[in-house]
Amino acid sequence: MIQPYDFPEHLMSADPDFFIEKKLAKTEQGLSFFDPRALCRNTSAICAIPATVHAMCEDYRATETIDFAMDTKDFDAGRKIACPVLLLWGATGGSAAITSLVRAKSWQRYATDIRGAKALPCGHYLVGGSAGGNLQGAQRVLYSGRTGNARIADVHRYLPQSG
Repeated sequence: MIQPYDFPEHLMSADPDFFIEKKLAKTEQGLSFFDPRALCRNTSAICAIPATVHAMCEDYRATETIDFAMDTKDFDAGRKIACPVLLLWGATGGSAAITSLVRAKSWQRYATDIRGAKALPCGHYLVGGSAGGNLQGAQRVLYSGRTGNARIADVHRYLPQSG
């Protein structure tokens, strides 16, 4: 989707069901954790309107261009994310080998209020792959009324445990 206009737009619009299913099914779980009704609604809503498809592709393209440039400028100026941050990623995703502690330490360069870091028992799609308890756990951590950085051990109490 990050490729130049209008190659991905054409592919997505030509056969929306095929494109969305292939894109979402590339993980080990396939489409098993997506509700088929949601897939149908999303495919129809997303790919039926050319402007929507184009906007999605432009969002991906921005990560390589304007987003990166703006983030670099902020980083060089010493600006950091000031709101509470809870780092979550899939334990079986592409970056699963990076530990919670390493992630939390590296993110301290970018954020001032890291409330915790945790690998969830899922792949790339956190909401679909490990939905049970994630929202409630995140709310407890982010809205706990604590000031400053919470210890990673505090976060582990609130999030679903794997295995």
